[in-house]
Amino acid sequence: MLGLFYNALNPFICEVHSFLIIVNLGMLTLTQINVFPVKSLDGYSPQSAVVEKQGLQYDRRWMITDEKGLFMTLRNNKRMALLKAVVEDNQLLIFEKENPQNGVKLSIFDQITEGVMDTEIWDDRVVSVLVSPEANAFLSDFLGKKCQLVTMPPHSQRRVDEDFNTGDDIVSYADGFPFLIIGEASMVQLNEKIAERKPSNAPLSMRRFRTNFVFSGGTPFAEDYFGDFRIGEVDFKGVKPCGRCVMTTQDPDTGEKGKEPLDTLMTFRERGKKILFGQNVIWNNQKWQWAWQPEVKVGDPITVF
Repeated sequence: MLGLFYNALNPFICEVHSFLIIVNLGMLTLTQINVFPVKSLDGYSPQSAVVEKQGLQYDRRWMITDEKGLFMTLRNNKRMALLKAVVEDNQLLIFEKENPQNGVKLSIFDQITEGVMDTEIWDDRVVSVLVSPEANAFLSDFLGKKCQLVTMPPHSQRRVDEDFNTGDDIVSYADGFPFLIIGEASMVQLNEKIAERKPSNAPLSMRRFRTNFVFSGGTPFAEDYFGDFRIGEVDFKGVKPCGRCVMTTQDPDTGEKGKEPLDTLMTFRERGKKILFGQNVIWNNQKWQWAWQPEVKVGDPITVF
């Protein structure tokens, strides 16, 4: 256990004296997989998902931008919370959650190849392609702002932050890293602490954190100490705890802003100017030696080395 502890420590954890440092991993099991096809829109929870270098297959592979190519998120347009995106039978479905008949259905292979443009996501410039005039019209009307749907072509590769890149790690339109993992015990403890401070607050949903992997077992925040680990037969690496932003204070169903969970997380999960919750992860693809694509499934055991 001591070897596991030191192997998994990283610069963001070493000096966090207020964090839990006694970790009981026990039996860990993958209980939920989440895929968010369009950045900032609600996603879906399949029973299994293919693992790719830039994230789960279809996860954050599309993005909504303004006319100049600047990415749009729930942070600046709360109506995005009212939309859901799902991939089924090689089709991308984007629809209103309260009225599923109102939406668009697109082949995942659809794109206007002559519509290549530079897009901006945080500090990155990414070559993207326009997807569909129909999608642009629907999204512009629903969100009340002229916008467009783009996707990242295969030749356009966005690198993971060089401070944490192990060589050739890439990411889709996610904020910074291909995968995010959070334990159920962490969410339980967070809600317990919120209830202690604000008894009238209803428990918050894990959906606020837009995590790809949720697992059962272990102590709260055990994921902080994940270095090399495996889900089923697929090897991953935890690279840094995830700094959380104001988007977590927005109701995932309405987009309305509140003060939680950041108010409470700040009391016991703050390090410097970062409020940490969840572990950013990359796929350790060098260890995958088989010809077929790796896949994770709900119920897979999680092994931490």
